[in-house]
Amino acid sequence: MNAPRIHLTIDRVVLRGIAREQRDALMRALQAELSWLLTAPDFTKGLQGQHRASFRGGELHTRHDAGPGELGKQAAQRVLQGIRG
Repeated sequence: MNAPRIHLTIDRVVLRGIAREQRDALMRALQAELSWLLTAPDFTKGLQGQHRASFRGGELHTRHDAGPGELGKQAAQRVLQGIRG
């Protein structure tokens, strides 16, 4: 059996309240965490035959002192939840 293919396109990320100098670090953390999560062996379990045209990630509320790396990881977790439905 072939492993499922995942094609993920993120059209827009809105970063309100994030300092301009932290945005690149946040996006790097988001990309790295998504890469790690989506390639994990357990991720594809239960996804056979599923197709999700789109989903809204919603807002991410976190601690005020969370750094860009932590925010990127939390955003990736939110995307993962959207994929799994």
